[in-house]
Formats: sequence, C-alpha cells, structure tokens
Amino acid sequence: MSNPFNDIPYDVLQHCLAPYLDLESTVNFNRVVEQRDRVSRRIPKNIRIKHHFNVLCTRAMSVVTRVEMIPFGKTRTLEFYRVLKMNQDPVMIAPLIQYSITYRSMIYRKFKEHEDPNSIHYIQVSPSWKASFVKLAKKGLLFLETYPYLCEITLLKN
Repeated sequence: MSNPFNDIPYDVLQHCLAPYLDLESTVNFNRVVEQRDRVSRRIPKNIRIKHHFNVLCTRAMSVVTRVEMIPFGKTRTLEFYRVLKMNQDPVMIAPLIQYSITYRSMIYRKFKEHEDPNSIHYIQVSPSWKASFVKLAKKGLLFLETYPYLCEITLLKN
C-alpha cells in the first residue's frame, strides 16, 4: 500500500500542513513521510525541561531503590553518601531544584538532617565519615542557595 503523503507536493506539506501540527503530531508526521519531506521543529523549553525531569526522576528512583535494597551497614552508608553527592551535580540536579519545590524541600531537609553530626546516630560510620557527611551536607546547602527556586513545572504524564 502506498503512503498518501508521498503523492502530496513538498510545498503543500511544508507550508500548508506542517505549520498547524503540534509537537506530538510533528513527530508522528515525520515517521510517515520520506526523509526529504520531514519537518524540523524546535522543542519548547518547557517540554525539554519536563523531559529532563522524567530522565532525572527515573535515574534517581533507580538509585534510591538500589540503596533501599542493600542491608544496613557500611555499603548502604557509602551508597547513601553517593546519593547525597549526586544531588549536588549542577547539570543533573539544578533543573529539579529550580523548577520543583517538592524536590527542593526534600533535598533541603536531607541536607539539614546531615549537617549536624549528632543527627547521624543511625548511620554506623567512623568519625572521619561523619565529618565527610557533615561537609557534604554544608556544601549541599550552599549549592541550594546558588540555584534559587524559579517556578513550578509539572512532570509529563505517561
């Protein structure tokens, strides 16, 4: 069976049909037309940020799930340290803390909990590791101050 879009002239596709397509329709349209007839469209910033949120949430959930499955002990403590350190990566986490008040407040609480060395009583680590946790928490709080909250952007629904 022939593709009906192959019979339509290029000018009609590009100038009469393409301007009225939304982002999802453009993707579907590009799937059915030949490569030379495809429409390029810049993805809006909000859509890019939402996609980045989805990727970050998936990654963060996989890390947290893995940490929760590890029995209490030194390995779990090291993984938790890695999670705290991951939450200071400007490329990965800055959009989340700038555009999600829920995520920002959760991270702020975690850093505040670990800022005081006496509040880490449930983690069985050496004093040098406790000092590392405290230092990381203080650095995390400075990181949150560097990237202020801008506005709320909700996640994409799958």
